[in-house]
Amino acid sequence: MDHKEAKEDEDEASPPFLPPVEKHHTAHLVLVPRPSTEPRDPLNWPSTRKYVLLAVLCLASFSGAIAPLSGQLNLADQEKLYNKTKLEESYANSAALAGMAAGPFFFAPISHMLGRSSVIFWCVLFTLVCQIWGAVMTDPGNYIAYVISRLFAGFFGAVPTVLGPRIVTDMFFLHQRGRAFTALHMAFLFGTIAGPTFSGFVSAHSFFPVEFWWTVGLLGLTLICCFCFLEETGFDRECFERNPDVPAGILANRFATFFFGQRVVLPTTWKETVKVGITPFLIGMCPVTIIMGIFTLISFGFYVGVNALTPVWLQKPISEGGYGFSLEQNAAFTFCHWIGIIVVQFYGHYLNDRLPLALARRYNGGVWKPEYRLHVLWLPSLVINPIGLGIFGAALQYHLHYMVLALAVFIVTVGSLASVPVTVNYVVECFTRYPAEAGIVIGAYRIVYGLTISFYINPWVEAVDVGWVYGMMAFFAVFSYMFVMLLMWKGHAIRNIQFSSLGSSEEGEQLVVYHNMEVIKEAFAKCKAKNRVALITYVTAGYPTVSETPDIMMSMQAGGADIIELGIPFAGRPMTESPIIQQANAKALENGVQLSYILHMVNSARKRGLAIPVLLVGYYNPVCEYPYGEDKLLRDCNAAGVDGLIIIDLPPEDTVRFHDLCKSKGLSYIPLVAPSTPNVHMGMPCNITDSFTCIVSRMGVSETHEKPYGHAEDLLHVLDCTGNSVPVAVGFGIDTRQDFIDISRVAEGVIIGYPIIYLLGNAAPGTGAQKVKEYCLRVAGRTEDQIMIPERRKQVNQPMSSTTVYLSYDGAGDTPEDTNTATSLRDTNTSLANFYCQYIPESLMEGLAELENSFNAANADPSFWAEIDSYAAYANRPSPLHLAPRLSAYAGGAHIWLKREDLNHTGSHKINNALGQILLARRLGKTSIIAETGVGQHGVATATLCAQFGMKCTIFMGSEDFQRETATVMHMRILGAEVTPVDAEYSGGKGTIRDAINEAFRVWAMELQTTHFVIGSTFGPHPYPTIVRTFQAVIGTETRAQFTAMNGGRLPDAVVACVGGGSNAVGLFYPFLGDSSVSLVGVDGRGGCMAGPSDESIGIVHGLPTYLPWHEEREDTEDDITHYVSAGLDYPGIGPELASWKESGRAKISAATDAEVLMAFSLLSQREGVIPALESSHAVAGAVRVAKELGPGHNVVVCLSGRGDKDVETVAHIMSNLRVDDA
Repeated sequence: MDHKEAKEDEDEASPPFLPPVEKHHTAHLVLVPRPSTEPRDPLNWPSTRKYVLLAVLCLASFSGAIAPLSGQLNLADQEKLYNKTKLEESYANSAALAGMAAGPFFFAPISHMLGRSSVIFWCVLFTLVCQIWGAVMTDPGNYIAYVISRLFAGFFGAVPTVLGPRIVTDMFFLHQRGRAFTALHMAFLFGTIAGPTFSGFVSAHSFFPVEFWWTVGLLGLTLICCFCFLEETGFDRECFERNPDVPAGILANRFATFFFGQRVVLPTTWKETVKVGITPFLIGMCPVTIIMGIFTLISFGFYVGVNALTPVWLQKPISEGGYGFSLEQNAAFTFCHWIGIIVVQFYGHYLNDRLPLALARRYNGGVWKPEYRLHVLWLPSLVINPIGLGIFGAALQYHLHYMVLALAVFIVTVGSLASVPVTVNYVVECFTRYPAEAGIVIGAYRIVYGLTISFYINPWVEAVDVGWVYGMMAFFAVFSYMFVMLLMWKGHAIRNIQFSSLGSSEEGEQLVVYHNMEVIKEAFAKCKAKNRVALITYVTAGYPTVSETPDIMMSMQAGGADIIELGIPFAGRPMTESPIIQQANAKALENGVQLSYILHMVNSARKRGLAIPVLLVGYYNPVCEYPYGEDKLLRDCNAAGVDGLIIIDLPPEDTVRFHDLCKSKGLSYIPLVAPSTPNVHMGMPCNITDSFTCIVSRMGVSETHEKPYGHAEDLLHVLDCTGNSVPVAVGFGIDTRQDFIDISRVAEGVIIGYPIIYLLGNAAPGTGAQKVKEYCLRVAGRTEDQIMIPERRKQVNQPMSSTTVYLSYDGAGDTPEDTNTATSLRDTNTSLANFYCQYIPESLMEGLAELENSFNAANADPSFWAEIDSYAAYANRPSPLHLAPRLSAYAGGAHIWLKREDLNHTGSHKINNALGQILLARRLGKTSIIAETGVGQHGVATATLCAQFGMKCTIFMGSEDFQRETATVMHMRILGAEVTPVDAEYSGGKGTIRDAINEAFRVWAMELQTTHFVIGSTFGPHPYPTIVRTFQAVIGTETRAQFTAMNGGRLPDAVVACVGGGSNAVGLFYPFLGDSSVSLVGVDGRGGCMAGPSDESIGIVHGLPTYLPWHEEREDTEDDITHYVSAGLDYPGIGPELASWKESGRAKISAATDAEVLMAFSLLSQREGVIPALESSHAVAGAVRVAKELGPGHNVVVCLSGRGDKDVETVAHIMSNLRVDDA
């Protein structure tokens, strides 16, 4: 690696450890594997630190190879000392090779437990001891001890080389490993030559085995370097907590690394160690290893054969056809090996990474395949080796000058050894989880030849003549490459034939990317050069029909658009979209549009000549639900021709991560800034943006109702203060030519969407594209003659994924089936396991931040809680707790207790939260209250308190609930509230609680300054779930105190509550959360079907990840599934705390069918004289079930969250003939 590259790597590893990108002309290299954000991660180390460690590792490999093979040339001296034949003396060399083959199999698994650096250090030390042992074996009877010393010198000496691949893969990225592997293995192979060379010179002037003493000095130097510079490189990037603390002091660090006591290695069990010990044998049995091993054996065998035969022929007398060299001359001859190894080092350094990268860039859109590394072997295997072997055989056959022989040895050394780092690197990438074990197996194949060659090479030469032998070897050199070609052809299929425990290869990594943000920058630069602003146009993908979308995109380009935003339709009912945009989403979804189909629309438009940048715009839910995750989506986006993404509701904590992921795939992530974005938070999106920043010009929904200019100018001033010079584009509320002109005075880009959707919605079939073109020309003040279609930069796109299917119909005909079922959201996006993230538009951020700050201040203020307590009598608190004896007798098990929240003022627990929030709103200075309601309990409570405090009250209610809860609607209106029915947003049918929530959010977004949204349950973005839980916790606090007072300090065995959004359940459960003896049981609805909480996936609703009901057959059935006999449980998800408690196993969420609920309603009414709300009847049904499971002697508390007066008429229609026997 050159100095400039090394400097880039060092800079890249510096805090804040954002995944860096290395430039290569117009393409970029993505760092694979992805570095973590931890400075301790070896991938984040400065390049100097990495290369010092690599140098020490090379020194250890070099000296470890020298030690066992240093007696290779002095067989004559050994023969005289030990009175053995040359064949018998060769056993010492064979023992050394056997040790080198066996040692790694023993030490590789041990290194997982003791640490790689520690094992290398001690192996160097024991190699030094073995050399001293061999050096003192000067007695003729010490031959057996001498052979054993050679065995163990090889046993310990080979360890640094075979553990090297693990350390290299820990420190270096995929695109750097070719050079690192070359340096490591050339150091080892250099040792196999340098040892005999130096020992030959020493033996020529001293007595054998005194020659071993010089290796002792080298090993001593190596030992010192290891102690000073070796570091443990094992690091868990998925679970930072597993990584042990590393002592800061130098000596403490060294002793922790190499000695017992405080360890710096990842914790490993003996079971895992044994498993690792078996791994090399499993790898060795895999077809890809066998094929590459055969090639390695043959290719490396040429070098071994030449190396073994050359000393024999050089020392053979001239009369016998040899060259009559002395031992010292023989040693000097080995310098041709030295030169060959140096050439291989340069060859590998410059080609082993660059050539594979070039192939990935040229032929596969930058996606990596391990087989690309094998192309480095064309020249050595098919050209260099055959030529060198032919010359070598001819030189010996015809006794040519020894310099010809030296040339042949040099050529064979280059051709044969060039394959060593490549084959090791290839097999390591095939088994990326076990690099050391993969290296061991390939090393074993190499050493097999060295162990056996002395037994047959000389007899073979004597039998058929040396020229014929090496002529056949030249033929084998060409033949052996067939194994490499087989892997190039069918490598993917062959690699997949392996044991599942070995993991996967590194194929498929997007290593080379083309940064499309440059295309976006160029679009703005061209506009600036022509002294105009960029026109950015928006259309919903698949609207009005699927087939028209590519035409509309082409018409936008023809009308002068500089960038296209393509909207992702979302069934989750976005909180800030206008009705026009909602209708477009509904129509696109009706047409069957999915994200994978949108990519094919873009790809289709690109093939037809669309050259301007395309951005996907949408909410996070469709992104995280994409089959096989975000990484796969971004690759497919790059392949289709998408240039960037705008995610409207991505939370700040995920923004940097998602931006870096986009950047690694060559895409731009464009951040959104709204008037509600706090100034202190402006820096983060502005600092990460790489193409332009998008400004939401005003509060509210995406429709014309106020002019955006003032807000835009204020935001632009703040953005200027951040110092980022990227362009800024303004959207929302821009309709006319005058709007365009006004915005162009302050911004570099103007985003227009609502008017285009409106035009398309009112255009006759087939005319929409032309109308869009005319509108674009008109609003930008341009003519067709002024439009110049740019030429899109040539990009080698990888093929579109086979997992996507193009939908080529417009809402009619058969719906195509996706043959690849997506993995669950939890599998594809682990970030959603955090149920406390928030996914909301920027337009709500200001109100939420203000609310959070006010709540935190109020929560810490005793006077606020004193004010709440002053209304206890008004709310009729505390609510009673009493035993239900006849219901308990019916259950036949545990005692059932009733927590009577139904006796609160307004008839439910909802007053607890409504009181707290309205008092909080008064502290904020709000004069108006809005709220959502389902069956009306929360609406009545809110309206009641607004009447008490003289505040304006608006209640949003789903139109279906509005019709079936007429008495409750009248109740709220009598209290002075305005009750607004809300239809379903897409179908136009009857709306439910979810639609009411969406409408309330939209209204709140436009009226943040004067209005507070009183959410009635534990859903919605932070801090709402925390606020509701805090005000509802009075339920559990009272229950705990009342029950313990009645039962001698005992706690109940279970507490049960119904679950819709989860307000009464969280309020009851929270005070018992730390009591493991108390089971927390929530009961959700099933309606008439059996799709309950066990049939769920994680998704995002109203800004928070939660559990959602799921059907395998249909993705858009939430409304059907979340429609129960109780309207209060129609909410599709549960709150974040309940979701996290369910995920951890602390709470159990069961379900009750409508039939079970109606039975429970009747049971409690007729046995205890208490008419429960249908929502509470779910809890009663669950309590009876739990009581039966627990048995006698236990206690269950059930929360009666509301009274059933409102439900009597509903129940009467259903169960007029249903009674419970008195038996």
